[in-house]
Amino acid sequence: MKKRSKKHDIFIKQHCLPLALILVCCVGYLPLSAKMTASALPPKEGNPIIEAFAPTPTPAPEPVPPPASTPMISDDPPQLLADGTYSGTIPTKMGDLTYFNQHDARWADYLWGGQDPLTSHGCGPTALAMVVDSFTDHTVTPIDMAAWSQEHGYYSPGHGSYHNLVPEGLALFGLRVESCQMALTPENIVRALGFDKILVLLMGPGHFTANGHFILVTGATEDGQLSIVDPQSLENTSMLWDPALIIREARNPCDYGGPVWAVSRYPVDTPPAG
Repeated sequence: MKKRSKKHDIFIKQHCLPLALILVCCVGYLPLSAKMTASALPPKEGNPIIEAFAPTPTPAPEPVPPPASTPMISDDPPQLLADGTYSGTIPTKMGDLTYFNQHDARWADYLWGGQDPLTSHGCGPTALAMVVDSFTDHTVTPIDMAAWSQEHGYYSPGHGSYHNLVPEGLALFGLRVESCQMALTPENIVRALGFDKILVLLMGPGHFTANGHFILVTGATEDGQLSIVDPQSLENTSMLWDPALIIREARNPCDYGGPVWAVSRYPVDTPPAG
């Protein structure tokens, strides 16, 4: 075996080793450089709540397994009391929903915007008041929600609520709102309920309204019937409904991500272990 010459060793040290070191440094640097470039991208501008629902429709939520049937029996079912007020709760996957009705003697004659009685024009504020009062730290009535919605530009004189009251209003009160612009089928409606959601629907002419009307869908039975909450009608609220009828009468097409919005709470942050 031939011995390497001294000149050969000197050549290796002076030329090959530096070149190898440069190559190792470059290979190690490239992924780090790419990661830093991506993380340095500027955040999106504007209000993410408004951008999510107007005017471009948001995608439907990812499919989840259908929920188990929602309990249909409440310890305190909604009822009309002798003094013209309504009282009671409705079980949902998010928890107990406090029932409000537009005809309640406490606010039926309240003039929204100084001209429109809540009893005839207040389905939007009444539906949102139920959700906000039940599932956030805010205590509100339909009167409170009507005044708030007028102050923030969601009141349409002579017509009731602008449609963006639902996604923007609920999000501004701290709830998670997902547009469900999807193929409206019974299976998709049940799937959109998820395990911890309720739905807000904008209905068109039919069993619920001659024009436009907001209702809530709070759950589904094992055979696919829907339980709803109608701020105009305790009778409708006490019945189960065929999802095909609900879909047929939903106001579609609808702007701001409607006619179906899924509402849930944001996940609670998990504390670090230890």
